[in-house]
Amino acid sequence: MQVRISPVVNRKGYLLLLYDDQHPTWVRRWVVIRRPFLYIHENEKDAVERDIINLTTAKIEYSPAPVVEHLAGEFYSAAKNDSEHSTEDNAAIFLLTTSQRKVYVKTPEAGADVHEWLYAFNPLMAGEIR
Repeated sequence: MQVRISPVVNRKGYLLLLYDDQHPTWVRRWVVIRRPFLYIHENEKDAVERDIINLTTAKIEYSPAPVVEHLAGEFYSAAKNDSEHSTEDNAAIFLLTTSQRKVYVKTPEAGADVHEWLYAFNPLMAGEIR
């Protein structure tokens, strides 16, 4: 199967990631979305993709600020006090579920930025929420 990668960058920036198959600690990563893929880099100067997620096959869940803990459960609870990468308590969280693992994605802060990230992940879902 061939997948066409858009030359257009839909969204890029730093997000906090938490993998379900690793030690529960939020890590700050540079993320680039070029539909249909999400590319994860160590930082914005890193030329190597450290992880790639196909957004067309991943299940995407979003929870607004007050109810984020139900998505990430024990992983969020274990990592929410991580002082190294602490963010505002009202930051939004996304759950990306692939056939291999779950990745929790946390925005650095709440606000309009959350809707822009949601639109980049899944435009249809963003339209339903707004």
